[in-house]
Amino acid sequence: MKPTLEWLKNPEIFEVNREKAHSDHLCTVNGQQLKQSLNGTWKFSYSEHPDSRPADFYKNDFDVTSFDEIKVPGHIQLQGYDKPQYVNTQYPWEGQEKLLPPQIPQKRNPVGSYVKFFDIDKALIGKDTYISFQGVETAIYVWLNGEFVGYSEDSFTPSEFSITPYLKEKNNKLAVEVYRYSTASWLEDQDFWRFNLNILIETFLTQHRESDQWDVKEEWHENSADLIKDIICFANTIHDKDCYIIFGVNDELKVCGMQNKRYKQSDILDTLSNLQFAGDIVPQIELKTISMQSSYAPYDVVDVDVLIIYNTNMTPIYLKKRYGEMIQGCIYSRIGDKNTQNNGNSDMGQIEMLWRKRLGLTKPPFEYIMDSLSRKLEWREYKGSWYNIYKPEYVVRNNWDVDNQLKTDDFYSYSQVNESTHFYTLEIIVNNTVLEEYQTVSLDGGRLLVPVPELGVFSEWNKSDEKYYRYYIEENDRYVILKFLYNPENSEQRIAYDNLLKIVLIYKSDDERISFESYVKQSYSDFVRRIESCNEFDNIGAGDPYRTMVYKQQLRVGAVLNEMLKEYREMINGNSSNFE
Repeated sequence: MKPTLEWLKNPEIFEVNREKAHSDHLCTVNGQQLKQSLNGTWKFSYSEHPDSRPADFYKNDFDVTSFDEIKVPGHIQLQGYDKPQYVNTQYPWEGQEKLLPPQIPQKRNPVGSYVKFFDIDKALIGKDTYISFQGVETAIYVWLNGEFVGYSEDSFTPSEFSITPYLKEKNNKLAVEVYRYSTASWLEDQDFWRFNLNILIETFLTQHRESDQWDVKEEWHENSADLIKDIICFANTIHDKDCYIIFGVNDELKVCGMQNKRYKQSDILDTLSNLQFAGDIVPQIELKTISMQSSYAPYDVVDVDVLIIYNTNMTPIYLKKRYGEMIQGCIYSRIGDKNTQNNGNSDMGQIEMLWRKRLGLTKPPFEYIMDSLSRKLEWREYKGSWYNIYKPEYVVRNNWDVDNQLKTDDFYSYSQVNESTHFYTLEIIVNNTVLEEYQTVSLDGGRLLVPVPELGVFSEWNKSDEKYYRYYIEENDRYVILKFLYNPENSEQRIAYDNLLKIVLIYKSDDERISFESYVKQSYSDFVRRIESCNEFDNIGAGDPYRTMVYKQQLRVGAVLNEMLKEYREMINGNSSNFE
Protein backbone atom coordinates (compact mmCIF):
# COMPACT_ATOMS: atom_id res chain seq x y z
CA MET A 1 0.00 0.00 0.00
CA LYS A 2 1.30 3.44 -0.94
CA PRO A 3 0.80 6.11 1.74
CA THR A 4 -0.75 9.44 0.79
CA LEU A 5 -1.17 12.81 2.48
CA GLU A 6 -4.87 12.65 1.63
CA TRP A 7 -5.28 10.46 4.73
CA LEU A 8 -4.66 13.55 6.87
CA LYS A 9 -7.82 15.15 5.41
CA ASN A 10 -10.04 12.07 5.42
CA PRO A 11 -12.02 11.52 8.66
CA GLU A 12 -12.79 7.96 7.59
CA ILE A 13 -9.10 7.02 7.60
CA PHE A 14 -7.53 7.28 11.03
CA GLU A 15 -5.39 4.15 10.97
CA VAL A 16 -3.69 1.93 8.40
CA ASN A 17 -2.13 -1.38 9.50
CA ARG A 18 -2.42 -0.36 13.16
CA GLU A 19 -2.92 -3.21 15.61
CA LYS A 20 -6.28 -3.39 17.37
CA ALA A 21 -6.43 -2.19 20.95
CA HIS A 22 -5.77 -5.00 23.40
CA SER A 23 -5.42 -5.70 27.10
CA ASP A 24 -2.31 -4.55 28.92
CA HIS A 25 -0.42 -7.71 29.82
CA LEU A 26 3.18 -8.67 30.49
CA CYS A 27 4.89 -11.27 28.33
CA THR A 28 8.11 -12.91 29.47
CA VAL A 29 10.22 -15.86 28.35
CA ASN A 30 12.16 -17.56 31.13
CA GLY A 31 11.43 -14.51 33.26
CA GLN A 32 12.88 -12.12 30.67
CA GLN A 33 10.77 -9.34 29.15
CA LEU A 34 10.77 -9.37 25.37
CA LYS A 35 11.11 -5.62 25.04
CA GLN A 36 13.62 -3.21 23.50
CA SER A 37 13.56 0.55 24.03
CA LEU A 38 14.34 2.92 21.17
CA ASN A 39 14.33 5.99 23.43
CA GLY A 40 17.37 8.21 23.13
CA THR A 41 18.92 10.31 20.36
CA TRP A 42 17.25 10.29 16.92
CA LYS A 43 18.08 12.13 13.70
CA PHE A 44 15.51 14.87 13.05
CA SER A 45 14.43 17.36 10.41
CA TYR A 46 11.79 20.05 11.03
CA SER A 47 9.62 21.50 8.25
CA GLU A 48 7.02 24.26 8.52
CA HIS A 49 4.87 22.78 5.75
CA PRO A 50 4.44 19.34 4.13
CA ASP A 51 5.65 20.74 0.79
CA SER A 52 9.05 21.56 2.30
CA ARG A 53 9.61 18.23 4.09
CA PRO A 54 12.29 15.78 2.90
CA ALA A 55 9.72 13.48 1.29
CA ASP A 56 12.15 10.63 0.53
CA PHE A 57 13.86 10.58 3.92
CA TYR A 58 12.54 7.07 4.69
CA LYS A 59 14.38 5.48 1.77
CA ASN A 60 17.41 3.36 2.57
CA ASP A 61 19.69 5.38 0.27
CA PHE A 62 18.61 8.77 1.65
CA ASP A 63 21.49 10.42 3.54
CA VAL A 64 20.34 11.88 6.88
CA THR A 65 23.77 12.96 8.14
CA SER A 66 22.73 16.62 7.67
CA PHE A 67 19.69 16.13 9.95
CA ASP A 68 19.77 17.55 13.46
CA GLU A 69 19.68 15.35 16.56
CA ILE A 70 16.77 15.30 19.01
CA LYS A 71 15.85 13.48 22.22
CA VAL A 72 12.98 10.97 22.12
CA PRO A 73 10.77 11.08 24.07
CA GLY A 74 10.74 14.87 24.17
CA HIS A 75 8.93 17.98 22.98
CA ILE A 76 10.24 19.52 19.79
CA GLN A 77 8.95 22.83 21.21
CA LEU A 78 11.34 22.49 24.14
CA GLN A 79 14.28 21.52 21.91
CA GLY A 80 14.41 24.56 19.63
CA TYR A 81 11.71 23.81 17.04
CA ASP A 82 8.28 25.34 16.58
CA LYS A 83 6.92 26.88 19.81
CA PRO A 84 4.54 25.87 22.60
CA GLN A 85 0.95 26.98 22.09
CA TYR A 86 -1.93 27.16 24.52
CA VAL A 87 -5.56 27.63 23.56
CA ASN A 88 -8.69 26.97 25.58
CA THR A 89 -11.97 27.23 23.67
CA GLN A 90 -10.42 28.12 20.31
CA TYR A 91 -8.92 25.74 17.80
CA PRO A 92 -5.19 26.39 17.37
CA TRP A 93 -5.59 27.54 13.77
CA GLU A 94 -8.36 30.07 14.42
CA GLY A 95 -7.47 33.52 13.13
CA GLN A 96 -4.98 32.00 10.70
CA GLU A 97 -7.25 29.95 8.47
CA LYS A 98 -11.01 29.72 8.21
CA LEU A 99 -11.76 25.99 8.32
CA LEU A 100 -14.76 23.73 8.68
CA PRO A 101 -14.58 20.06 9.69
CA PRO A 102 -12.88 17.97 8.40
CA GLN A 103 -10.57 20.52 6.73
CA ILE A 104 -7.05 20.89 8.09
CA PRO A 105 -4.66 23.87 7.94
CA GLN A 106 -3.03 24.38 4.56
CA LYS A 107 -0.92 27.43 5.32
CA ARG A 108 1.04 25.85 8.14
CA ASN A 109 1.13 22.21 9.20
CA PRO A 110 4.56 21.48 10.74
CA VAL A 111 6.18 18.13 10.00
CA GLY A 112 8.85 16.29 12.00
CA SER A 113 10.92 13.69 10.14
CA TYR A 114 12.53 11.26 12.62
CA VAL A 115 15.09 8.53 11.86
CA LYS A 116 16.54 5.92 14.22
CA PHE A 117 19.15 3.28 13.30
CA PHE A 118 19.23 0.23 15.54
CA ASP A 119 20.19 -3.42 15.85
CA ILE A 120 17.59 -5.86 17.13
CA ASP A 121 18.18 -7.45 20.54
CA LYS A 122 19.13 -11.11 20.34
CA ALA A 123 16.09 -12.09 22.44
CA LEU A 124 13.78 -10.72 19.71
CA ILE A 125 15.44 -12.36 16.72
CA GLY A 126 13.06 -14.71 14.93
CA LYS A 127 10.00 -13.65 16.93
CA ASP A 128 6.90 -11.69 16.02
CA THR A 129 7.85 -8.10 16.79
CA TYR A 130 5.73 -4.98 17.19
CA ILE A 131 6.62 -1.33 17.58
CA SER A 132 4.63 0.78 20.05
CA PHE A 133 4.35 4.58 20.03
CA GLN A 134 3.02 5.69 23.41
CA GLY A 135 1.89 9.13 22.30
CA VAL A 136 2.49 11.23 19.18
CA GLU A 137 0.71 14.46 18.23
CA THR A 138 -1.17 14.14 15.93
CA ALA A 139 -0.64 11.83 12.92
CA ILE A 140 2.25 9.51 12.08
CA TYR A 141 3.49 7.60 9.05
CA VAL A 142 5.96 4.79 9.81
CA TRP A 143 8.53 3.09 7.56
CA LEU A 144 11.12 0.41 8.38
CA ASN A 145 14.04 -0.24 6.03
CA GLY A 146 12.30 1.66 3.24
CA GLU A 147 9.02 -0.27 3.53
CA PHE A 148 5.78 1.38 4.60
CA VAL A 149 4.59 -0.01 7.95
CA GLY A 150 1.48 1.97 8.88
CA TYR A 151 -0.37 5.17 9.72
CA SER A 152 -2.17 6.37 12.85
CA GLU A 153 -4.02 9.38 14.25
CA ASP A 154 -4.30 9.60 18.05
CA SER A 155 -2.06 11.81 20.19
CA PHE A 156 -2.72 10.39 23.62
CA THR A 157 -3.06 6.61 23.31
CA PRO A 158 -0.56 4.00 22.09
CA SER A 159 -0.30 3.10 18.39
CA GLU A 160 1.24 -0.30 17.62
CA PHE A 161 2.33 -1.88 14.33
CA SER A 162 3.74 -5.26 13.33
CA ILE A 163 7.28 -4.87 11.95
CA THR A 164 8.20 -8.57 11.71
CA PRO A 165 8.29 -8.73 7.87
CA TYR A 166 10.65 -5.75 7.55
CA LEU A 167 13.03 -6.33 10.47
CA LYS A 168 16.73 -7.15 10.08
CA GLU A 169 19.19 -8.25 12.73
CA LYS A 170 21.54 -5.32 12.06
CA ASN A 171 21.34 -1.69 10.95
CA ASN A 172 17.60 -1.19 10.77
CA LYS A 173 16.41 2.23 9.59
CA LEU A 174 13.20 3.32 11.31
CA ALA A 175 11.63 6.44 9.79
CA VAL A 176 8.66 8.26 11.36
CA GLU A 177 6.92 11.27 9.84
CA VAL A 178 4.84 13.27 12.34
CA TYR A 179 2.20 15.82 11.30
CA ARG A 180 0.90 18.41 13.72
CA TYR A 181 -2.61 18.57 12.24
CA SER A 182 -5.00 15.99 10.82
CA THR A 183 -8.77 15.47 10.94
CA ALA A 184 -8.21 14.10 14.46
CA SER A 185 -7.22 17.61 15.56
CA TRP A 186 -10.90 18.57 15.55
CA LEU A 187 -11.64 15.89 18.15
CA GLU A 188 -8.54 16.34 20.30
CA ASP A 189 -8.95 20.07 20.85
CA GLN A 190 -9.25 20.14 24.63
CA ASP A 191 -7.91 22.76 27.02
CA PHE A 192 -4.19 21.88 26.99
CA TRP A 193 -0.71 23.04 26.10
CA ARG A 194 0.26 21.83 22.65
CA PHE A 195 2.84 19.44 23.96
CA ASN A 196 2.29 16.30 25.96
CA LEU A 197 2.74 16.43 29.74
CA ASN A 198 3.51 12.70 29.67
CA ILE A 199 6.57 13.33 27.54
CA LEU A 200 7.76 16.14 29.81
CA ILE A 201 7.53 13.86 32.87
CA GLU A 202 9.28 11.02 31.03
CA THR A 203 12.03 13.46 30.09
CA PHE A 204 12.48 14.38 33.77
CA LEU A 205 12.69 10.72 34.79
CA THR A 206 15.53 10.08 32.34
CA GLN A 207 17.67 12.64 34.21
CA HIS A 208 18.25 10.07 37.01
CA ARG A 209 17.86 12.49 39.92
CA GLU A 210 15.48 15.17 41.13
CA SER A 211 16.31 18.84 40.69
CA ASP A 212 15.17 22.30 41.76
CA GLN A 213 12.43 22.00 39.12
CA TRP A 214 10.87 18.63 40.01
CA ASP A 215 10.53 15.95 42.67
CA VAL A 216 8.88 12.53 42.89
CA LYS A 217 6.72 10.92 45.57
CA GLU A 218 5.51 7.34 45.64
CA GLU A 219 2.39 8.48 47.52
CA TRP A 220 0.80 11.78 48.46
CA HIS A 221 1.82 13.41 51.74
CA GLU A 222 0.15 12.00 54.84
CA ASN A 223 -0.59 15.51 56.12
CA SER A 224 -1.30 18.73 54.30
CA ALA A 225 1.36 20.72 56.16
CA ASP A 226 4.16 18.70 54.54
CA LEU A 227 2.53 19.17 51.13
CA ILE A 228 2.24 22.93 51.61
CA LYS A 229 5.86 23.11 52.64
CA ASP A 230 6.91 21.37 49.42
CA ILE A 231 4.78 23.78 47.40
CA ILE A 232 6.34 26.81 49.11
CA CYS A 233 9.84 25.44 48.60
CA PHE A 234 9.25 25.02 44.87
CA ALA A 235 7.63 28.47 44.63
CA ASN A 236 10.82 29.88 46.19
CA THR A 237 13.28 28.91 43.46
CA ILE A 238 15.59 31.41 41.81
CA HIS A 239 15.12 30.06 38.28
CA ASP A 240 12.25 31.15 36.03
CA LYS A 241 10.61 27.78 35.32
CA ASP A 242 7.42 26.09 36.46
CA CYS A 243 8.02 23.27 38.96
CA TYR A 244 6.49 19.81 39.27
CA ILE A 245 5.82 17.33 42.07
CA ILE A 246 5.14 13.91 40.53
CA PHE A 247 3.11 11.40 42.55
CA GLY A 248 3.16 7.70 41.67
CA VAL A 249 6.92 7.51 41.05
CA ASN A 250 9.26 6.01 43.66
CA ASP A 251 12.73 7.09 44.76
CA GLU A 252 14.28 4.89 42.08
CA LEU A 253 12.38 6.98 39.51
CA LYS A 254 10.23 3.99 38.61
CA VAL A 255 6.58 4.55 37.69
CA CYS A 256 4.49 2.58 40.18
CA GLY A 257 1.16 4.39 40.55
CA MET A 258 -0.51 5.31 43.85
CA GLN A 259 -2.36 3.12 46.32
CA ASN A 260 -3.24 5.51 49.15
CA LYS A 261 -5.36 8.64 49.51
CA ARG A 262 -5.00 11.25 46.79
CA TYR A 263 -5.60 14.99 47.03
CA LYS A 264 -7.91 17.00 44.82
CA GLN A 265 -6.92 20.39 43.44
CA SER A 266 -9.80 22.01 45.35
CA ASP A 267 -8.43 20.56 48.63
CA ILE A 268 -5.02 22.14 48.03
CA LEU A 269 -6.46 25.49 46.95
CA ASP A 270 -8.71 25.61 50.02
CA THR A 271 -5.75 24.94 52.31
CA LEU A 272 -3.62 27.61 50.65
CA SER A 273 -6.41 30.18 50.80
CA ASN A 274 -6.87 29.63 54.54
CA LEU A 275 -3.21 30.28 55.37
CA GLN A 276 -1.77 33.70 56.18
CA PHE A 277 0.89 34.55 53.60
CA ALA A 278 2.97 37.71 53.85
CA GLY A 279 1.65 40.30 51.43
CA ASP A 280 -1.17 37.90 50.54
CA ILE A 281 1.16 36.37 47.94
CA VAL A 282 -0.01 32.76 47.55
CA PRO A 283 1.67 30.07 45.40
CA GLN A 284 -0.22 29.34 42.19
CA ILE A 285 -0.76 25.62 41.51
CA GLU A 286 -2.59 23.25 39.20
CA LEU A 287 -3.13 19.48 39.54
CA LYS A 288 -3.23 17.18 36.52
CA THR A 289 -3.50 13.40 36.23
CA ILE A 290 -1.77 11.53 33.42
CA SER A 291 -1.60 7.85 32.49
CA MET A 292 1.83 6.23 32.29
CA GLN A 293 3.15 2.77 31.67
CA SER A 294 4.17 0.99 34.87
CA SER A 295 7.90 0.33 35.23
CA TYR A 296 7.11 -2.98 36.90
CA ALA A 297 4.41 -4.26 34.55
CA PRO A 298 5.08 -2.75 31.11
CA TYR A 299 1.57 -3.48 29.88
CA ASP A 300 -0.09 -1.96 32.94
CA VAL A 301 -1.11 1.70 32.74
CA VAL A 302 -1.28 3.58 36.03
CA ASP A 303 -2.35 7.05 37.13
CA VAL A 304 0.35 9.59 37.93
CA ASP A 305 -0.62 12.89 39.57
CA VAL A 306 1.41 15.95 38.57
CA LEU A 307 1.20 19.02 40.79
CA ILE A 308 2.40 22.09 38.87
CA ILE A 309 3.75 25.02 40.89
CA TYR A 310 3.83 28.01 38.57
CA ASN A 311 6.83 30.29 38.42
CA THR A 312 6.51 33.69 40.08
CA ASN A 313 8.77 36.71 40.47
CA MET A 314 7.06 37.62 43.78
CA THR A 315 9.60 35.78 45.89
CA PRO A 316 10.22 35.04 48.67
CA ILE A 317 6.83 33.61 49.64
CA TYR A 318 6.48 32.96 53.38
CA LEU A 319 3.90 32.57 56.13
CA LYS A 320 2.89 35.13 58.75
CA LYS A 321 1.61 32.38 61.04
CA ARG A 322 3.11 29.00 61.92
CA TYR A 323 1.76 25.99 60.02
CA GLY A 324 2.97 22.46 60.74
CA GLU A 325 6.73 22.61 61.18
CA MET A 326 7.04 25.88 59.27
CA ILE A 327 7.80 28.88 61.46
CA GLN A 328 6.22 32.23 60.72
CA GLY A 329 8.57 34.64 58.98
CA CYS A 330 10.99 31.89 57.93
CA ILE A 331 11.73 31.39 54.25
CA TYR A 332 11.70 27.87 52.86
CA SER A 333 13.17 27.19 49.43
CA ARG A 334 14.46 24.53 47.05
CA ILE A 335 18.16 24.20 46.19
CA GLY A 336 19.07 21.35 43.86
CA ASP A 337 17.10 18.33 45.03
CA LYS A 338 16.88 19.50 48.68
CA ASN A 339 14.26 21.53 50.55
CA THR A 340 14.93 23.73 53.55
CA GLN A 341 14.72 21.64 56.73
CA ASN A 342 11.73 21.78 59.09
CA ASN A 343 12.00 24.48 61.76
CA GLY A 344 14.74 26.01 59.64
CA ASN A 345 15.39 28.90 57.34
CA SER A 346 17.05 29.22 53.94
CA ASP A 347 20.63 30.43 54.04
CA MET A 348 21.14 34.16 53.60
CA GLY A 349 22.60 33.79 50.12
CA GLN A 350 19.47 32.04 48.87
CA ILE A 351 17.18 34.56 50.61
CA GLU A 352 19.09 37.42 49.01
CA MET A 353 18.70 35.81 45.58
CA LEU A 354 14.95 35.41 46.10
CA TRP A 355 14.60 39.11 46.94
CA ARG A 356 16.78 39.95 43.94
CA LYS A 357 14.42 37.87 41.80
CA ARG A 358 11.47 39.94 43.03
CA LEU A 359 13.35 43.14 42.19
CA GLY A 360 14.44 41.82 38.79
CA LEU A 361 18.11 41.81 39.80
CA THR A 362 18.73 38.16 38.92
CA LYS A 363 18.09 38.90 35.27
CA PRO A 364 20.98 39.30 32.81
CA PRO A 365 21.89 42.96 32.22
CA PHE A 366 20.17 43.25 28.84
CA GLU A 367 16.96 41.66 30.10
CA TYR A 368 17.04 43.91 33.17
CA ILE A 369 17.43 47.02 31.01
CA MET A 370 14.58 46.07 28.69
CA ASP A 371 12.30 45.35 31.66
CA SER A 372 13.20 48.59 33.41
CA LEU A 373 12.53 50.75 30.33
CA SER A 374 8.84 50.42 31.17
CA ARG A 375 9.60 52.14 34.48
CA LYS A 376 10.63 55.53 33.15
CA LEU A 377 11.20 57.01 36.61
CA GLU A 378 14.25 54.74 36.92
CA TRP A 379 15.96 56.58 34.05
CA ARG A 380 17.53 60.03 33.85
CA GLU A 381 18.36 61.80 30.59
CA TYR A 382 21.73 63.46 30.18
CA LYS A 383 23.09 64.89 26.90
CA GLY A 384 21.26 62.52 24.56
CA SER A 385 21.72 59.47 26.78
CA TRP A 386 19.72 57.86 29.58
CA TYR A 387 21.21 56.12 32.60
CA ASN A 388 19.54 53.93 35.22
CA ILE A 389 19.47 55.63 38.63
CA TYR A 390 19.97 52.29 40.45
CA LYS A 391 22.61 50.99 38.06
CA PRO A 392 24.36 53.98 36.47
CA GLU A 393 26.55 51.63 34.43
CA TYR A 394 23.38 50.72 32.49
CA VAL A 395 23.06 53.31 29.72
CA VAL A 396 20.84 53.87 26.67
CA ARG A 397 22.56 56.14 24.15
CA ASN A 398 21.25 57.57 20.88
CA ASN A 399 24.05 58.33 18.39
CA TRP A 400 24.14 59.96 14.97
CA ASP A 401 23.96 57.14 12.38
CA VAL A 402 26.90 57.96 10.11
CA ASP A 403 26.27 54.95 7.84
CA ASN A 404 22.70 56.03 6.99
CA GLN A 405 23.02 59.74 6.41
CA LEU A 406 22.68 59.30 2.65
CA LYS A 407 19.18 57.96 3.41
CA THR A 408 17.10 61.10 3.75
CA ASP A 409 13.64 59.67 4.46
CA ASP A 410 11.23 56.74 4.18
CA PHE A 411 7.57 56.55 3.19
CA TYR A 412 6.38 56.98 6.79
CA SER A 413 8.20 60.35 6.90
CA TYR A 414 5.33 61.70 4.79
CA SER A 415 2.72 60.80 7.38
CA GLN A 416 4.02 63.84 9.29
CA VAL A 417 3.41 67.58 9.02
CA ASN A 418 7.15 68.05 8.45
CA GLU A 419 8.79 65.26 6.42
CA SER A 420 12.29 66.19 7.64
CA THR A 421 13.94 62.93 8.81
CA HIS A 422 17.22 61.85 10.42
CA PHE A 423 18.49 58.41 11.33
CA TYR A 424 20.35 57.41 14.50
CA THR A 425 21.68 54.33 16.26
CA LEU A 426 20.38 53.60 19.76
CA GLU A 427 22.82 51.54 21.86
CA ILE A 428 22.15 49.45 24.96
CA ILE A 429 25.33 49.75 27.03
CA VAL A 430 26.63 48.07 30.20
CA ASN A 431 30.01 49.09 31.61
CA ASN A 432 30.89 50.78 28.30
CA THR A 433 30.15 47.57 26.38
CA VAL A 434 27.49 47.77 23.67
CA LEU A 435 25.11 44.82 24.11
CA GLU A 436 22.65 45.65 21.33
CA GLU A 437 21.93 48.31 18.72
CA TYR A 438 18.68 49.53 17.17
CA GLN A 439 18.21 51.98 14.35
CA THR A 440 16.07 54.95 15.35
CA VAL A 441 14.52 57.71 13.27
CA SER A 442 13.70 61.32 14.12
CA LEU A 443 10.42 62.38 12.49
CA ASP A 444 8.42 65.56 12.03
CA GLY A 445 11.43 67.83 12.09
CA GLY A 446 12.81 66.26 15.29
CA ARG A 447 9.59 66.26 17.30
CA LEU A 448 9.34 62.44 17.54
CA LEU A 449 12.11 59.87 18.01
CA VAL A 450 11.15 56.21 17.46
CA PRO A 451 12.86 52.90 16.63
CA VAL A 452 12.59 52.13 12.92
CA PRO A 453 9.55 49.86 12.50
CA GLU A 454 10.01 46.32 11.21
CA LEU A 455 9.41 45.56 7.55
CA GLY A 456 6.62 43.32 6.24
CA VAL A 457 5.64 42.41 2.70
CA PHE A 458 2.63 41.06 0.82
CA SER A 459 2.74 39.77 -2.74
CA GLU A 460 0.91 37.69 -5.31
CA TRP A 461 2.25 34.21 -5.94
CA ASN A 462 4.41 35.50 -8.79
CA LYS A 463 5.79 38.31 -6.59
CA SER A 464 5.34 40.77 -9.44
CA ASP A 465 3.72 43.43 -7.25
CA GLU A 466 5.10 43.35 -3.73
CA LYS A 467 3.46 45.61 -1.18
CA TYR A 468 5.62 46.65 1.77
CA TYR A 469 4.48 47.91 5.14
CA ARG A 470 5.92 48.66 8.58
CA TYR A 471 4.91 47.37 12.01
CA TYR A 472 5.78 46.96 15.69
CA ILE A 473 4.97 43.98 17.93
CA GLU A 474 4.02 44.75 21.53
CA GLU A 475 6.02 41.84 22.96
CA ASN A 476 9.22 42.81 21.10
CA ASP A 477 12.14 45.05 22.04
CA ARG A 478 11.40 47.72 19.45
CA TYR A 479 7.98 48.36 20.95
CA VAL A 480 9.47 48.59 24.45
CA ILE A 481 11.90 51.23 23.14
CA LEU A 482 9.07 53.00 21.31
CA LYS A 483 7.08 53.39 24.53
CA PHE A 484 10.21 54.49 26.40
CA LEU A 485 11.05 57.25 23.92
CA TYR A 486 7.49 58.49 23.43
CA ASN A 487 6.12 61.10 25.84
CA PRO A 488 2.31 61.34 25.47
CA GLU A 489 2.23 64.43 27.66
CA ASN A 490 4.11 66.36 24.96
CA SER A 491 1.36 67.56 22.58
CA GLU A 492 3.69 67.86 19.56
CA GLN A 493 4.98 64.33 20.11
CA ARG A 494 1.46 63.04 20.54
CA ILE A 495 0.31 64.48 17.20
CA ALA A 496 3.35 63.05 15.40
CA TYR A 497 2.90 59.68 17.12
CA ASP A 498 -0.79 59.48 16.17
CA ASN A 499 0.05 60.35 12.55
CA LEU A 500 2.69 57.60 12.45
CA LEU A 501 0.30 54.96 13.75
CA LYS A 502 -2.19 55.72 11.00
CA ILE A 503 0.16 53.99 8.54
CA VAL A 504 2.29 51.76 10.84
CA LEU A 505 0.67 48.73 12.49
CA ILE A 506 1.04 47.60 16.10
CA TYR A 507 0.47 43.88 16.64
CA LYS A 508 -0.28 42.44 20.06
CA SER A 509 1.99 39.45 19.39
CA ASP A 510 3.90 37.70 16.64
CA ASP A 511 1.11 35.12 16.54
CA GLU A 512 -1.34 37.91 15.70
CA ARG A 513 0.98 39.13 12.94
CA ILE A 514 1.16 35.66 11.38
CA SER A 515 -2.59 35.17 11.67
CA PHE A 516 -3.43 38.61 10.28
CA GLU A 517 -1.03 38.24 7.34
CA SER A 518 -2.71 34.93 6.49
CA TYR A 519 -6.10 36.65 6.73
CA VAL A 520 -4.98 39.39 4.33
CA LYS A 521 -3.57 36.88 1.85
CA GLN A 522 -6.91 35.06 1.82
CA SER A 523 -8.60 38.39 1.00
CA TYR A 524 -5.83 39.62 -1.28
CA SER A 525 -8.07 40.86 -4.11
CA ASP A 526 -10.11 42.93 -1.64
CA PHE A 527 -6.86 44.21 -0.12
CA VAL A 528 -5.65 45.40 -3.55
CA ARG A 529 -9.04 46.91 -4.41
CA ARG A 530 -9.08 48.93 -1.21
CA ILE A 531 -5.59 50.27 -1.87
CA GLU A 532 -6.56 51.32 -5.40
CA SER A 533 -9.68 53.10 -4.14
CA CYS A 534 -7.81 54.93 -1.36
CA ASN A 535 -7.29 58.62 -2.17
CA GLU A 536 -5.36 59.65 0.94
CA PHE A 537 -1.90 61.23 0.74
CA ASP A 538 -2.52 62.71 -2.71
CA ASN A 539 -0.64 65.88 -1.85
CA ILE A 540 2.72 64.48 -0.79
CA GLY A 541 5.85 65.25 -2.79
CA ALA A 542 8.95 63.12 -2.32
CA GLY A 543 11.20 64.74 -4.90
CA ASP A 544 11.12 62.71 -8.11
CA PRO A 545 7.81 61.40 -9.48
CA TYR A 546 8.70 57.69 -9.17
CA ARG A 547 9.58 57.91 -5.50
CA THR A 548 6.45 59.97 -4.85
CA MET A 549 4.34 57.26 -6.52
CA VAL A 550 6.01 54.48 -4.46
CA TYR A 551 5.63 56.36 -1.17
CA LYS A 552 1.97 57.14 -1.87
CA GLN A 553 1.25 53.46 -2.38
CA GLN A 554 3.14 52.43 0.78
CA LEU A 555 1.26 55.04 2.83
CA ARG A 556 -2.03 53.78 1.45
CA VAL A 557 -1.03 50.15 2.12
CA GLY A 558 -0.39 51.07 5.75
CA ALA A 559 -3.70 52.93 6.07
CA VAL A 560 -5.68 50.05 4.52
CA LEU A 561 -3.92 47.44 6.65
CA ASN A 562 -4.76 49.39 9.80
CA GLU A 563 -8.44 49.36 8.79
CA MET A 564 -8.28 45.63 8.02
CA LEU A 565 -6.51 44.89 11.32
CA LYS A 566 -9.34 46.60 13.22
CA GLU A 567 -11.91 44.57 11.26
CA TYR A 568 -9.92 41.38 11.83
CA ARG A 569 -9.85 41.91 15.59
CA GLU A 570 -13.58 42.55 15.64
CA MET A 571 -14.10 39.35 13.69
CA ILE A 572 -11.92 37.34 16.06
CA ASN A 573 -13.79 38.78 19.03
CA GLY A 574 -17.12 37.81 17.50
CA ASN A 575 -18.25 41.39 16.89
CA SER A 576 -18.43 41.30 13.11
CA SER A 577 -21.72 40.54 11.40
CA ASN A 578 -19.72 39.34 8.38
CA PHE A 579 -18.14 36.50 10.31
CA GLU A 580 -19.57 33.19 9.20
